[in-house]
Amino acid sequence: MSVDLDKYGVNGDSISYTVDEDPIPGYNTYIYKPGVETDKYGYICDRFIIENRETVAYKVTKKWFGKIGNDITVVLKNGEQVIETKTMSKADLKAGTNNEWEVTFAPVEKYDRWGNAFRYSVEEITSPGSGYTNKVIDHKDGNITIINTENTEIIVNKRWIRKVGHEVKLKLMNGERGC
Repeated sequence: MSVDLDKYGVNGDSISYTVDEDPIPGYNTYIYKPGVETDKYGYICDRFIIENRETVAYKVTKKWFGKIGNDITVVLKNGEQVIETKTMSKADLKAGTNNEWEVTFAPVEKYDRWGNAFRYSVEEITSPGSGYTNKVIDHKDGNITIINTENTEIIVNKRWIRKVGHEVKLKLMNGERGC
């Protein structure tokens, strides 16, 4: 887009122009002034570049199956670089549930200035302790689910009455199928 405007004000003073853009939800805006150019008539003019980069605000849902812990700490990372850290607790209980917590990280840019996608991940850096299995699911739409399932211990004692056998095959069943 090009606009012809007066170079000088009514007093003969040089006018310095700037540009701005109203915020666009879901984007960060950058305005560059790389310098001056020559217009189609050979006159020197200012040049501006307005760049919009798409953002995403990652939402983390923590699901508990079994005993619910007191709190956990999660981090949003870009590669190995920690972008933001959040502590989740019972205060973050998701409305309408009794076993899900929810927090949202501050928006981050999806792509660098050359259009390459950033590789964000969320990881739980503190857990409720031993006795839980932890699983992180990235839904690839800005939503991450972390599931902590309480483990149980199964103890099997084998006793022989009289003659001892040489080999035994045991199956552990979870009600439907072997484990």
